[in-house]
Amino acid sequence: MKLEFAGIRDQFIRPQSVFFLYGNYKDTFDLFCDFLFEKIQKNFGNHPIKMHHISVADSLKITSEQCNLFASQIDCFCLRNVEDNHLEKLQAILQRENTIFILECGDYAKSKKITDHCQKDKNIYAIASFRNDITFRSICRMFFPTASAEVHRMLAATMENRDEALSSFFTKVSLLLKDLKNPENCTDALPSILKQTFLQELDTISLIRYLANAAIRKKFHHRHRLNLQLNLQKQDVFTILLKAEIRQKLSGNVRKSHIYQALI
Repeated sequence: MKLEFAGIRDQFIRPQSVFFLYGNYKDTFDLFCDFLFEKIQKNFGNHPIKMHHISVADSLKITSEQCNLFASQIDCFCLRNVEDNHLEKLQAILQRENTIFILECGDYAKSKKITDHCQKDKNIYAIASFRNDITFRSICRMFFPTASAEVHRMLAATMENRDEALSSFFTKVSLLLKDLKNPENCTDALPSILKQTFLQELDTISLIRYLANAAIRKKFHHRHRLNLQLNLQKQDVFTILLKAEIRQKLSGNVRKSHIYQALI
């Protein structure tokens, strides 16, 4: 069935849910996978959760070989370039127990059939993702449902001209809005916030938490998009960041350069 980003509700995010993104705006896929991962953690945190950013072929191999030894584990398959020739094989696994699928259509000419199928199937949430103001505002409403329409408009206008990954952009806005007294209606402060250089303008605690979040995504999603020469795969990365946060709260004298140095 057709749905927009802003129409996603917690009750839609459950095992055996299937989401299908179609359209020419491919930047939304990783952002949406991250969004659902956080929702899954919140709603099903008592279950082990495993994210699979793999190809359709590899997902078919995993689901055919994997024995259900860990019935409580929730698998989330994030599959790009889904095309018509995958439809029949995917149909056999989409209702797999304890599994959520997030699919993104591939080449337009090669995915017309599967796009039409997903739009009509009542068990699949088909979400339009086009590079236009409608999609931009819908994504903003999904992330910031309590913000005003004017805030959504301003964020959407910034998204159209941004030069950074969507995941970084929304992390940036989320962290910076936390410092405002009225984040739901911040039209006066928002323009200056959006012009700020992200990591340079974050306070120390926000920077530590951003890096911890990026390290978690690197560990569980096997990817991150920080344009910094930092080793977020260090064995003691979380210990380093946790100790830095504690020191900052106790003494307030932790420098950002010390954090960067510890993660080189």
